[in-house]
Amino acid sequence: MDRWLECATADRVKGGTRLSICEIQPPMDSKSDRIFKACQDSEDRFPTRMKVRDSPLPEAALAAAVEWNQVERVGWMARVAGVESHDDGDVFWTYSDGEFWPGNQVVGAQFTAPLARARVAALLRYHLERRAACNWAIGSATVPPGLGTILRENGFSCRIHCRAMVATLNSQPGALGSVQGVDFQQSDVPVPLQPVTTPRRRAQFDGWVAVGRLRPQRVWYFGAIDSSIPVGTATLFEGERAAGIYDVEVIPSHQGRGIGTRLVREAMDLAGQHGFRTAVLSATAAGHGLYTRLGFRDVGVLSSWRYGRMRQRTL
Repeated sequence: MDRWLECATADRVKGGTRLSICEIQPPMDSKSDRIFKACQDSEDRFPTRMKVRDSPLPEAALAAAVEWNQVERVGWMARVAGVESHDDGDVFWTYSDGEFWPGNQVVGAQFTAPLARARVAALLRYHLERRAACNWAIGSATVPPGLGTILRENGFSCRIHCRAMVATLNSQPGALGSVQGVDFQQSDVPVPLQPVTTPRRRAQFDGWVAVGRLRPQRVWYFGAIDSSIPVGTATLFEGERAAGIYDVEVIPSHQGRGIGTRLVREAMDLAGQHGFRTAVLSATAAGHGLYTRLGFRDVGVLSSWRYGRMRQRTL
């Protein structure tokens, strides 16, 4: 775990006292495995973190913070009924028999180089035996650094490379600009941009509703509405040290009007009001300029890999 610890700055303290993982609040739901096995050598396996959020993360920790927030988010989603969660010590992954949601995820890999190929093969085998897709996220804190090559050797394809970005938040944000004819709302229920009329869309929507209703609340949804029609959306997930912004989308007919900017500002401002000083996100090429204008900067790269069900049908 040394590389992760170096990236995440393990020696953060509060009042001169080192805080262990088992002190982190809120705890995971008892019916799912915790992301971190709190009382089992957590000091050696994962970085210690402070309960407080009111100071920016140190520079060396920023790239890891983006990936770490993603690990926390996947673990939070695993609290929903029907989702298996597995903390193997060197990786965290979730699996669901549901065909469409939440998408089987593997995150936070910390493999030793000699075992990396065997670990990838074992996790893939679990999914192949169930004829299920396997999605894998890797970033600057992933170990070993060449894990993408091993995934490709096992038949995974890289779906997208995104910029890992961070911004410092303000506890007293400025006024939000208006967008003519568009109303903005905040809720624990997501705003669907497409009619929920197919099994896939229904499963996805119901899953995100369940996540939004988990307590204590760590997920907020933001929507842009034009004449009762949803035209944009964004999601805020509050981790232990950073607030993550996800799923920013504006329908093509309404792009270029400042809707995306306003949605991201809404999420940033709420996180700042809740005491966070660091916001993280992963940016595609299309959204990179918007996030840069809002004060985000590049700190690394996140990649999404997939071994899909269609590939299995050809085997």
